[in-house]
Amino acid sequence: RGLGVGGQRLYGSDLLVARSVLLIIETGESPSTIMIENIDSEEHKSQAFNLDDGSSIFTEITHTDRAEIISVKGRVFLHNCTNLSLSAALEHNRNIDSLGVCQAGDFGKLQKAAA
Repeated sequence: RGLGVGGQRLYGSDLLVARSVLLIIETGESPSTIMIENIDSEEHKSQAFNLDDGSSIFTEITHTDRAEIISVKGRVFLHNCTNLSLSAALEHNRNIDSLGVCQAGDFGKLQKAAA
């Protein structure tokens, strides 16, 4: 076994169907659901999602030889050590939502822009 032309296949390497993942995130009163379609696609390696309570989470998919690892993060820290103010935005489904402005010299302080 495994001595034929072409070598060995890894488990699941012959899968032809797109794989998806449903995440259920508990946020206060009601859970938010997130569907990540086709987790093998390059464009889904890192994504941002808006939850029902107005907060955002970030997912990153890492592929290993034997597993797919989905990291979920709910917090981003900005460290602005420059003399320039930096604007932070979140892109989701081709929409850009402003997160605010990190003023020059502020370390981790994000000021939300007025809506």
